Amino acid sequence: MSNRGFSEIPLPVEREPKPRNSAMTMMIDWALPLRYQADLVEMNGEFIDLAKIAVGLSGLLDRDKLRAKVGNYQENGIEPFPGGMFLEYAHHIGKEEEYWRGCAEAGYRLIEVSDNAIPLDADTKRRLIKEAAARDLRVLGEVGSKHTVTSADALIADVTQCLDAGAWKVFIEAAELVEDGKLRTDLVDRIRTELDADRLLWELPGSWISGTHECDVHDLAVYLLENLGPHTNIANVMPQWIAELETLRTRIGVRTLADEMPQHA
Repeated sequence: MSNRGFSEIPLPVEREPKPRNSAMTMMIDWALPLRYQADLVEMNGEFIDLAKIAVGLSGLLDRDKLRAKVGNYQENGIEPFPGGMFLEYAHHIGKEEEYWRGCAEAGYRLIEVSDNAIPLDADTKRRLIKEAAARDLRVLGEVGSKHTVTSADALIADVTQCLDAGAWKVFIEAAELVEDGKLRTDLVDRIRTELDADRLLWELPGSWISGTHECDVHDLAVYLLENLGPHTNIANVMPQWIAELETLRTRIGVRTLADEMPQHA
């Protein structure tokens, strides 16, 4: 029996225990202090599957504190990984080998291969994914740009190439999902019908995308969960939004769908 409060009251959507392959939540970690992280994981850890140590923070943090951060997540069933932009940068300045050594030293078992800040050609992206796999690292690919609008055909082709090269799952860049303040629902629909949903993680936008407000992030999360289903993989969730997202997944949150609530006998 579940140890959750009010466990005799069934939830509209019951969650599978970790490790999960769908309904995954990736939290973004902007160098959370270790004690804050420990408290967050103690309270909400069962709702978090992956944790991105954002952008190039892995190269800024004290190495012992970084190892402690990585270890705390892993001990609690959360897989951390360094932001893909750091690998882009390491490749750009010819420091790939140093990047791989740093991942091993920090204890990372998962990395991100992206090309949305510093463009990579398709061959280089495939090579990096294969190189990571050869070093026993699982790979999260990422497709899309933070600066330009990409066609659905190009995004779908890029996702397929990442998966064919050996990526475990692939992020859809948040900046691609919104154009002129409006959600690209046609793009979402194309991708959802042509690709395996369990292999995708849909990123939420943040303050790094101009014109983004918290209500926009909430609305996008609601759209994805209501239209793609509660088992949709959601990424770039801020720590303070973890519990709220879980209430949306289980249909007991602010935007609960009344017709999905269990009926009183």
